[in-house]
Amino acid sequence: MFSLLTSQFTVSGLSKSMAIALGVKAKRRGMTVDAYLKELIAEDIELDRIAKTKSFTELAMPFQRALAGLSESDLDSLARPGLPKMRARTNGKKKL
Repeated sequence: MFSLLTSQFTVSGLSKSMAIALGVKAKRRGMTVDAYLKELIAEDIELDRIAKTKSFTELAMPFQRALAGLSESDLDSLARPGLPKMRARTNGKKKL
């Protein structure tokens, strides 16, 4: 017979703003925070399983297909809106 394994976790050090954001995201999905966290954990474990069983080429295939017909200009247009945020984060990390 299998024994029933139950676990309970406490997340300490979670800021108030993060806790609120977590609640908002769960509510948007029509879930409790507990159910939302369980879903996130299950998805993460599934992604690990997939990553271990597929090559990088197989994992990248959906992106290759989605971007296959785009020109350099189209790709630049897609990337451009995120560049200022990325540069700001990168520049902040370079300080010694």
